[in-house]
This record gives sequence, C-alpha cells and structure tokens, in this order.
Amino acid sequence: MRELIEESVGSDDTLRVAFVPGTVMPTTLTALTAVTTKAITYSLTPSGLARAITENKITDERLSLGQVLSRPGTTEEGIDLQYVFGGDSEVARVALKKGTKGFLVLRYALDNDDDWAVGDVVDIIPVTCGRQRKDPPTKNGVWTITQSCYVTGVPEEDFVLLAA
Repeated sequence: MRELIEESVGSDDTLRVAFVPGTVMPTTLTALTAVTTKAITYSLTPSGLARAITENKITDERLSLGQVLSRPGTTEEGIDLQYVFGGDSEVARVALKKGTKGFLVLRYALDNDDDWAVGDVVDIIPVTCGRQRKDPPTKNGVWTITQSCYVTGVPEEDFVLLAA
C-alpha cells in the first residue's frame, strides 16, 4: 500500500506577523489584539523575515576511541527584517524604533485574513529592535529598511494561544 502523501499548504497569504511592544509575553488573545499590537506582515518584503538559529556543537572525545563524538550545545537566534517605508501608512518603521522592546509573533499555514483566535499555534519571540538601516536604492524597486532584532529571551515555539 502506498504511503499517504501529506497535504502541503502554500505560503502566499498564510503567514501572519505581529509586533507587540512591551515586556510581558503576549500569550493570550487579549494581549495579541490590543491596540498597541502592530500587524507588520505586509510591511515585510518577500525575503524580509530572516530567522536564523545556530546550534553550537559540543565535542565529546573519549580516550582511545577512533571516533570523535558530539552532542547538541547552546543555541543562538537572530532575526533580520526587511520592510518597505516612505508611504503614507508606515507601520513597521514606526513600531520598530531602535531600542524598542517587544515580541514578534508569527502564525504559519493559516489564512492571513483569519483573525487571531484562541487555539492558534504561534511562535513568540522576545526581541529588542536594532538600528533601522535604509537600503540602497534599486532600479525599478521600492524603498526598504533592513533591521536586526536581537533575541532577548527564550522564544516560545508552537505555543497555543490562550483566551485570557
């Protein structure tokens, strides 16, 4: 019998990204829908959400063993954002000022038009915003800013959003 082929989900219009300023992790629907929460999904460029996780290796050598063993060590995470600016309704540039503390909240594989809901599975990443760097102009392009967000705590991955 043939193995079941897992259904895929297209990535267009199925990612939602928000920035929640503050120091209290937004684990509830109430916190995520507060007036201070900024939807930045459509401010980002196609390659504008670059989340990199590096896992360091621990070498585990043994006396007279011809094989060098290893195990997982600490991890380091960084996020670079690239977003548009210069229009009448700048969201990301205003919300992500240098030094601003908050949380990036990412929801994957659900229609972006669907409001946040209790039970949504999200990644919540505590960050401090770095300097906004205007990118060089490009022919037939748009103005963009690239910015590093520094991870300042342990992210919650695959967190199920609570009611209150």
